[in-house]
Amino acid sequence: MGSNISYAVELNEPGVQELNGTADSSSINDTCDAENSTDTPKGDAESTEGGGVDSPGSSADVAAGEAPHGALWVKAYDMGKVDFQELKGKGITDIFLEQLAFNDARFRSNLTSFLGNASANGLRVSVWVICLKDSSGNWFDPTGRYAYNVTTTQTVTVQEPYKYYYTVTVRKPYTVTVKQWYKSWYKYRGKWKYKWKYRYVKKTLYKYVKETRYTVKYRTVTKTVKSVETRYGYNTTRAQEFIDNLTQRVLGYTGISGVGGVHLDYIRYPGNAYQSPGATEAITGIVKRISEAVKSVNPEFLLSAALMPEKGVNAYYYGQDYTKLAEYLDVLIPMAYKGNYREGSSWIENVSAYIKSKSLSAEVWTGLQTYRSDADVTPIPADELLGDINAALRGGADGYALFRYGLIDREFLGGVPAAITKPVADNSLTSSMIMDAASRVKAFVESNHRLPNYVTVGEMQVTPGEFLYMLAGLISGRTPERGSFSEASDINLTASGTIQKEEYLRIASDVLNYMSSTGNAPSRISSTAGDLSFNVLLYIFSKIVAFQEANGRLPNYVTVDSSVFSGKYLAATANCQVGSPEIRALASSITKGLTSALSKATAIFNWVKDNISYSFYYNTRYGALGTLKNRSGNCVDITHLLVALSRAAGIQARYVHAACTFISGNTYGHVWAQLYVNGAWVNADASSNMNSFGVIKNWNSASIKGYYEELPF
Repeated sequence: MGSNISYAVELNEPGVQELNGTADSSSINDTCDAENSTDTPKGDAESTEGGGVDSPGSSADVAAGEAPHGALWVKAYDMGKVDFQELKGKGITDIFLEQLAFNDARFRSNLTSFLGNASANGLRVSVWVICLKDSSGNWFDPTGRYAYNVTTTQTVTVQEPYKYYYTVTVRKPYTVTVKQWYKSWYKYRGKWKYKWKYRYVKKTLYKYVKETRYTVKYRTVTKTVKSVETRYGYNTTRAQEFIDNLTQRVLGYTGISGVGGVHLDYIRYPGNAYQSPGATEAITGIVKRISEAVKSVNPEFLLSAALMPEKGVNAYYYGQDYTKLAEYLDVLIPMAYKGNYREGSSWIENVSAYIKSKSLSAEVWTGLQTYRSDADVTPIPADELLGDINAALRGGADGYALFRYGLIDREFLGGVPAAITKPVADNSLTSSMIMDAASRVKAFVESNHRLPNYVTVGEMQVTPGEFLYMLAGLISGRTPERGSFSEASDINLTASGTIQKEEYLRIASDVLNYMSSTGNAPSRISSTAGDLSFNVLLYIFSKIVAFQEANGRLPNYVTVDSSVFSGKYLAATANCQVGSPEIRALASSITKGLTSALSKATAIFNWVKDNISYSFYYNTRYGALGTLKNRSGNCVDITHLLVALSRAAGIQARYVHAACTFISGNTYGHVWAQLYVNGAWVNADASSNMNSFGVIKNWNSASIKGYYEELPF
């Protein structure tokens, strides 16, 4: 999670958050184990797909008449969007509300209302507590183990190469031109006579010259070498203070009216528990300490914890022993996130059954990912999510927990509200609301390569057609108003170029007139950049209004590139192995905690530039995966890796091939990448340390030969 809070385009749309205002959470721990559950996934479960799609309560393993528990993680920024009756109608019994809602004064008023509404609807709220990870993302080792660096100096004897110069005499040829005389015979009065004539001929002569040459020899030298060694120590006093503070922090939540439990998150190691002797005992001891403190105050207080789902190796890597923890927890919640582990529904069933067998008298609510994976936050369809729930119940789980509100398919929670039936003036609709929504639509399209299903404007939810009408009105200087319009047909048109202000103002006026007279959104509008389909039109209008919000004026022009919707620049190719586990894991690691496309693209570019050395050769030799393993490549292979990592992170990327004149004065064929960020293609040439993202310094000019989704060489 980053420190900048973005706004939601849709209620529960993937990858975005909403707050009434902007906020900076950099001083508060805004991360969650539920979002980042695969620090070092080992994966010992089966991967066979399986499971039917039924209602959550239809599993044969749930007793007749007994409904499973349904829990939902909710971020502080999503509190204002929660419909409690909707959740109750979907079988949700518990909410894990992020600790930020309790610790930050910005949410104080919303918190009181939230807890009251939850209680009124019979929903129990547990405080979602981050335990062993701080606001900077640093882990705390509860055994007191810490790392420190020691610099040592030592004298070493080494063989050092040097140049040994010597003189040699060599015989060198050279060419001279000389006059060569010859007799030219002729016959005069029956007798042969001659005249002397000459011609110029070249002759090769030789001379002896002295040359200085060198060879590499080695000599023994003594050097002083400094080295840095990482060592480990223990500070048990600091560890005890940390555990005391955590326990007191948890106890503080027991006295809040409307709070019925505590949910412990990040109560584990990041995958290296085996390096700390006593790690498992330390984790168990903390949970025991918290349980005894909480139950002494309120025996009915629900105590749950998010656990890694890696079964037999879980304690070794994460310090979480299911059976030992079950002695002190009411509910074990294994985060069986199939997308992160690249598994199927049968794996969810397998994990649930295994942990249920280790849970003693504690209940097991299987944690489920409601979106594809951390690398793809597209919500999975409602029927697939129901299938995952039933897989958990077939495995013996007593309930399920969904991560998280804001990333769930709307059909699962009830669908889109009914649209209004006629255009009406709406005094509550303001220009600032439309501008705010335009910025979110722009960001959504650039992240998801499609239009949102609907748009939140102030407190209203409108269709894309309605929002296009609002945008066209705002660009044209009209009073904001709503209207009900039929959606445009779904057609794919190719358009690219630049539309000047005079032209896009005319287009906005034409859109208004067309929609007002026909009641339909246009499916095609002509422009100098090509025919604009409805989705492209809505996107560029959103870009225009987003610019207006940021700069206080309309832009002089707007760029058009319909490929933002195609997603073709996200695909894997033979030398751009986007789906490789190594590529996807590295992309996820590089962009972890980053939220904007610009910050992700910059981080990926810098990683490639700083970690891959340049080698001179022609065309593709290694591809993205081979370049990553070799840590070296030419401009083509470096670009393969940069494109693959970008696409794996959800950023469209393409290749550029050109003849470039470098600062040395030489001209060579050259390849670099362009990444699609904030509505524009940005140059990214990672073959030279002189360059930065968007800035090229190692060559002066280029004769473009082509732009490619996949390089032909």
